[in-house]
Amino acid sequence: MFDYLANQEVMFDAIDKIEEDVPFVMGFNCVFGATHSGDKLFASPNAKPTVLREGLRINQLAVAGPTLFALLIKSEGTRVRRVVGLDPQTLAVRFDLGELSTEPTSSRANQILALPDMAVIVTSSGDSSQCELWGVLPTGQIAWRTPVGSWSAHYLLGGHIVCYADGWKILRPNDGQIVMEYTRDR
Repeated sequence: MFDYLANQEVMFDAIDKIEEDVPFVMGFNCVFGATHSGDKLFASPNAKPTVLREGLRINQLAVAGPTLFALLIKSEGTRVRRVVGLDPQTLAVRFDLGELSTEPTSSRANQILALPDMAVIVTSSGDSSQCELWGVLPTGQIAWRTPVGSWSAHYLLGGHIVCYADGWKILRPNDGQIVMEYTRDR
């Protein structure tokens, strides 16, 4: 890592086979990423790639509160997903939300939105037209669930969650309530 303002190298770790499809996240004085096709997680500095779950690979990482969230998908077969919460210092699993069924068909990336005090995760019951957004606290408790329909994306804008799913939905992050909705005509 290089600090351009100070014009100096801050840290360097030689890491083999970095997975470019999993964006790095930063937090807790570490850089987190995936290696070996998403099979292993590393925390730099002093990176030691670690397998989180056999048969699952890392799809996305997010830091929310004192927790590192990892979205995992099956390496072979169906695209069943799991979300685990990790201690960012030890990489020990704090909680596992269990199987979340298959991923929505419209986007592989950005299925977890990190907020300061929770992560917002998209789920699907297997029918991609019946997706939900879940607000998950850093403890693993699901604070709220909001059905959104056929999900395409969600992100934070102006302090609200903006979800594109069969039109636009604006949600309050604290309770997941839809405060505005624009549905396109079919």
